[in-house]
Amino acid sequence: MPPHDATAESGGNASAQPPEVDLFLVCDTTASMGSYITSLASTIRQVFAVIKLLFRGRVKLHVVSYKDYCDGKDVITYCSQRTHTNKQMLEFVADLAPRGGGDIPEAIKTALNHVLATVHTIQQASTSSREAVVLIFTDAPPHHAHTGSKHWRKESDAIATTVAYTAGYDWMGIQRAFRDAAIPVFTFHSVLDCPLRTAHSVLFYEALGPVVLVEDTASTTAITKTTIGLLLQLMHQRFDFADEFTCVTCAWPYADDCEDALPTVGTVASLTKVPFAVAPLACMQEDLASLPHTFQTNLAYQEMVYRVFGSIFTPDTVLALTYNPVLGKLWRLCCTRRHDSRYVALSTKLSACIPALSPANRKQVQQWLEASHDESAAILETIQGFPIDEPCLVRLDTADDVGIDADDVRSLARAPNPGVISRVQLLLAHLDVLPAAPSVEPSHGGQVPDRTTMYLPLALPNATLFSYLAHLMHPGTTFSRRGAAVLAMICVFSNHTHLQDRANAFLRAIQGTWLPLAEIATYPEILSVEFIKLVHRGQAYLTSDEQAVYRQLYTVHRLRLAATKPIDVVVGATPTKYKRRPDTKARCHGCGFHVSLTLMATPDTCAMCVSFDHHDAIALQRRHVTPIDESIMVECSACHGLYAVVCPELLNIAPKCYYCRLRVKPRAVAPTVECSHCLNKYIDPSGLLAAAACNTWSCAACADDAAYVETRAIDFETLLRGNASVLARLFGWTKPKRAIEFVEDVVVDRRRNYFKLFTQQHALLFERGPKALANAAANEAHTATECRLYVEGKRVHDVARLCAVLVSEILEGSLHDLCMLCFDEFPHHALESACGRCVTRICAGCADHWFGQTKPGRVVLPTHLACPFCRQEPTAGIWKKFNKAVPSLLRKAAESPDKALLPKANMYYGWCISCGTVQPIMEKRCAQALPRPQRFECASCIAPIGLFPTCPGCNAITEKTCGCNHIECICGQHWCYGCGQGFIDGVSVYTHLPKCQGRLSGNS
Repeated sequence: MPPHDATAESGGNASAQPPEVDLFLVCDTTASMGSYITSLASTIRQVFAVIKLLFRGRVKLHVVSYKDYCDGKDVITYCSQRTHTNKQMLEFVADLAPRGGGDIPEAIKTALNHVLATVHTIQQASTSSREAVVLIFTDAPPHHAHTGSKHWRKESDAIATTVAYTAGYDWMGIQRAFRDAAIPVFTFHSVLDCPLRTAHSVLFYEALGPVVLVEDTASTTAITKTTIGLLLQLMHQRFDFADEFTCVTCAWPYADDCEDALPTVGTVASLTKVPFAVAPLACMQEDLASLPHTFQTNLAYQEMVYRVFGSIFTPDTVLALTYNPVLGKLWRLCCTRRHDSRYVALSTKLSACIPALSPANRKQVQQWLEASHDESAAILETIQGFPIDEPCLVRLDTADDVGIDADDVRSLARAPNPGVISRVQLLLAHLDVLPAAPSVEPSHGGQVPDRTTMYLPLALPNATLFSYLAHLMHPGTTFSRRGAAVLAMICVFSNHTHLQDRANAFLRAIQGTWLPLAEIATYPEILSVEFIKLVHRGQAYLTSDEQAVYRQLYTVHRLRLAATKPIDVVVGATPTKYKRRPDTKARCHGCGFHVSLTLMATPDTCAMCVSFDHHDAIALQRRHVTPIDESIMVECSACHGLYAVVCPELLNIAPKCYYCRLRVKPRAVAPTVECSHCLNKYIDPSGLLAAAACNTWSCAACADDAAYVETRAIDFETLLRGNASVLARLFGWTKPKRAIEFVEDVVVDRRRNYFKLFTQQHALLFERGPKALANAAANEAHTATECRLYVEGKRVHDVARLCAVLVSEILEGSLHDLCMLCFDEFPHHALESACGRCVTRICAGCADHWFGQTKPGRVVLPTHLACPFCRQEPTAGIWKKFNKAVPSLLRKAAESPDKALLPKANMYYGWCISCGTVQPIMEKRCAQALPRPQRFECASCIAPIGLFPTCPGCNAITEKTCGCNHIECICGQHWCYGCGQGFIDGVSVYTHLPKCQGRLSGNS
């Protein structure tokens, strides 16, 4: 008779109440079934999940383990959900060990009799309809006269003496018993070492029902995957990996009377592979369409789903997501509830177990996660609800290949990937409106998706239109409300002809609902830099509170970018001891010399007369005579007051005025007078300058109405830290008492990202309440003309203009500059001083290339040991960052007799990889190319003279690798390697060798 048809008794109309189903997993647990037993635990966990989530307990799982009659009394072991908990069943499976099985056939007949007896017992005890399904996992045929079994008699006797075993020993009788009981049987059979043996074994199981050939038995994942695939097909669900597996048939006219008609071992039999497809069973079918509604409305079901995923998200079972659509559908439902703490815990657990997977499995999970976002079916269903003869939005072909993947499109909703917005804008530019749906849809990027879905009816509501707009960029992609809002903003920014008005209306309608700042811990991506920049530009569509947040964060972002931006400030010129400058003097009544007013201790006595006796004071003045209207002026390094000095050649330290040199506390405050033109402060110990000063007093250097000033370049961060309260207020800061804290913790400390700033420094960044309004009003009343800025203790000129320039350039201008080596444009923070000393700035790539040229084994060039611009030696910080090995090289050179790394200008030098010092390579010659060694070794390291003898004929240093001490040099000289003596021929050498004392070498 033909094999059992799984659908023969499963057809008919399904009853209103689906029947209970007993699912039996019958597994051979002998020694050859190790991989099956290992995969059984993973299979059972997934079956548990499907049973619990889909069948709500109406399917009961049974596990039957069988061995052979040579393995003791426990030929059959059994565990069931009807008598054990899920935990006990998993423990039962964990205790199964692959052992035993003395010959090839096993006791499958006993196991099937046990299954049939169990089914009869369950059905007799129940009043409701019950059905059963059997899955067999095996690699061996049953006991039979043709299979060469030694233990068939024991099994035959055991079945005959067990009353409950009604199917009997005859294989075809067992087949008839299962057919009559309407119990479909499916077999998973391994590939054996011989195709003929495989065919003969499969022939037995094909009599019971479909046989699935498991070719990759080494992979526990493959065994679990094919098992779940079979169950999915029985449930009338699609299995996307069916092409990875095959069913097999072995055409044979089965006799219906007894098993003796089965072919003998010597009979030639072959297998025919057919697609892995089985007909669904009515008792196993469930409607997956109801899952979303059940998940959304049934809290108990929700909790059960989260618990099930908690047990599945382990490295052993997480792959189930990729081939089990039931679990996949439920997981996507979980992903829609990002605010749920249970989802957060599951997401963390999933992220933790993915790295533990093998590279292939990890890639499989990641690809599935990517594919799980495909919403093509939902988009198609929505679009088909609109007439095709109404206007619609389509994407036309592009002349350029605008490639954009789903991840890039989805990044718009969080932090746009680099270059994504420009590509999205290019795709939006190719959208057009047609009067009706296109009959032939053009291909996009080489792909031809379902043409009925690659357009959007304009009748769609705004929210749906902008959500589905991503579908025209990458088929199957949709946006949440936030992603749709970002896309609408881009349409507004670009004045898109077809979408601008609808985008504006959509953004107005959802104002205040799409930025979950109250749940920032769940949605940290809305505080990414790219998102902040994008939303700040569209702040007209934000609420006042949202505007305050993004305006403040955007300002912080710009301040951070501008940290290293050079700012030109005008300050009073700083004098030096090497040059005289105009000064005002008075005649000292003591020494009779004209002395600078900054050195007059009293109105008529100078500091020299006060500090020294009369003769010494006169001697000092005579040694340093200057014109009556000029002095050598210096600036105090502490109070920055200007004062004159005599005998400037004795000033070898940083200048300090008399008041700042006093070692008393509190330190005396130097009396000063400020010039109204250059704003320099002058020391005024006698008060003579103060007596002459007025609101418009100017120093002698500025007497011609030309302010004695200089322009300095200072980075913005230094300027900000030195004037925190003034400049912070300039950029909208309303808490003057905490200005320094704001500058140091928010602007200068760039280790904190904007999410941490928002959560950890919220009170510092965002002020609320009546006090905030008062501070804001005070900030508006504050004007730049009232401010004073200081740079290195000196007052800055034209503060109002400087403040206006700062606000304009930092908040609105370009914060980029050119690298002076490659002349590419970089943000200011990506550029730094070329050597740490000069003002010329280069990018990190150029600095690494320039200073990284000096390497062990390479030529050492003096140009790459100095700044490419000012030719000064780089600072220790530059070497530490770009070439840590060079400082040790410089230290060795400083300790050498020459005290120089490259003592001779006419030589090329290299860094020896053996001794680690810089040694000569060769002499420089005209028109000779630069040597480019890769592994340079100096001569002393290559061939130490004291270790190797030289040829007495040509003085060539010689190393012997093997053989006797007779050496025949290429110059023709015969000599002894042991003592270095030369001979006229080889015979003479061999005559000498027994007598050689080996003065040069111990070899004999």
